[in-house]
Amino acid sequence: MARYSDADFTDWIDAEIAWRKAEIHNYYLIARKHNSITSRINPVTRAGIPLLYAHWEGFIKECAVEYLEFISRRRLTNAELKDHFVANSLRFSEGLRTNALSFEDLLKIVAFFKSKTENRCQIKSELSINTRSNLKWSVFCEIIDVLGFDISVYSGKETLIDKILVGNRNKIAHGENSLIDFTTYEIVHHEVLALLELFRNQIENAVALKAYKKDAAS
Repeated sequence: MARYSDADFTDWIDAEIAWRKAEIHNYYLIARKHNSITSRINPVTRAGIPLLYAHWEGFIKECAVEYLEFISRRRLTNAELKDHFVANSLRFSEGLRTNALSFEDLLKIVAFFKSKTENRCQIKSELSINTRSNLKWSVFCEIIDVLGFDISVYSGKETLIDKILVGNRNKIAHGENSLIDFTTYEIVHHEVLALLELFRNQIENAVALKAYKKDAAS
């Protein structure tokens, strides 16, 4: 379905988070039911961490890509969009995909801003959002920056994301004998749900306020 209108996009993201929350909640009920398992490692709570991570990465990636696609469909010019999106477009401009900028590259940047300010901004959503199959804090910050959002609302979540969620997920996925008690799983469960809601709210607010536009209120 083409999500051209604000309402279409909001309906999509609401449905996207709804099925994920339902699966997360249903698994939580199963894990709580098996909380009485007395063995050192409870396979139910262990398996819950990769599931939570899958929804963390999946939701962030899917929504970020769709948001950029939504903006792309506005057919706005470089002059109309906020700098985050113009810079992202510039990243994928022909001949400018290197971090080591030569003088020739700099000339291309100058030419870009002199000749293309009124051109439609070319947003490559799939290329722009890369979770690297390891959505740790630094990668998440890059995505937030690409979208032009405020990272400060996630203040204090770095340890949760890097060590408790991503770190434990990697250990379990790589077959390590990692102990995940129900208390740890329950904390991650509630925190991931809160993070998904926070990200959903950021995107929905940005769509409603047209925050991607240069003349939008800060």
